[in-house]
Parts: sequence; structure tokens; C-alpha cells
Amino acid sequence: MSLNWSIKDVKDAQELIDSKEEAAITEAIVWTTLSVGLQKITEKNAREFFARVRMVERVFGTMLKADGEDFPITPEHIERRIGLTTNVFPDKTQAQFAKSLVEHELTKNREAFDEALAKKEVSV
Repeated sequence: MSLNWSIKDVKDAQELIDSKEEAAITEAIVWTTLSVGLQKITEKNAREFFARVRMVERVFGTMLKADGEDFPITPEHIERRIGLTTNVFPDKTQAQFAKSLVEHELTKNREAFDEALAKKEVSV
């Protein structure tokens, strides 16, 4: 299934298309909707959307880089894109979102444990 999105309800949406930097930020936020489990940015959920983006960036790293450096998504980036919609469905509850991040980290750490022990066995 493709990821479809729209900024038709974003104020001054054309600016987000005309600016190369703004377009890159918008694209990163669109793809981040998959990780945060929210299909749109509204005035009501912008704070929660940002909080989830920040958590995703802490676990997986930033989606954007500038001159080789991390370029995190800011509250202003989210606020500027109120009205952005995607076809991510259904929205994840806060508990579902948190559980998915915890499960990812636990799996990663279990694999790191197994790899460390496998290396130990090889070097003995």
C-alpha cells in the first residue's frame, strides 16, 4: 500500500513546496507519520505528534541531516504543517505507540545479547 499525503489544508502550503528545505522537512514528517502512528497533524494533536516524533528520533535517529549533522524536527516544523494528512490508519493510541517502541528496543537488545555471546563462543 502506498503512503498518500496532502497539504491542501495547510496554511500557505505552496511555501512548503517551493522551498527545497521546507519540502524536505515535509517529506520527512510525512514518512514519520508511519512511525508515530498518527495520520494527520491538527491543532488538537500537534503537541502529541511532536512528542512522538521526538521519541522516534531518540530511538531511531533523526530523519534529516544537514551538512552531515543531525537535523531534528522541531515544534515549529510540526506547527507549520497543521493540516497535513496521510492515509496512515488507524491512529495508534499512546499506549500502542509506546508499546511498539519498547518492543523494538527489547528485540534489538536481545539480538545484541545473542550476538555478544556468539562472538564470545567464536573467540574461545
